[in-house]
Amino acid sequence: MYNNKTYVILDVVDLEEFDFSDVLNISKDYLRYNLTGDKALVKYEGDTPESLKDKVKYTHEEILTIVNGSDWLSNDE
Repeated sequence: MYNNKTYVILDVVDLEEFDFSDVLNISKDYLRYNLTGDKALVKYEGDTPESLKDKVKYTHEEILTIVNGSDWLSNDE
């Protein structure tokens, strides 16, 4: 289910020109953002899109650890 997806965290400023046809997310309105709103998570399957070649990639298990951390998850949730 999630094993074949790869995740990348992008700076929000990079989303203005980002081509969402390269990833599984349909637009910046449907992304998961960190608590400060300056980072967002995108995901893709298969080969790495050219637009993400120089970005750090995460597995499902790795990204779960990140998004469950204090930068992404409020103590109120």
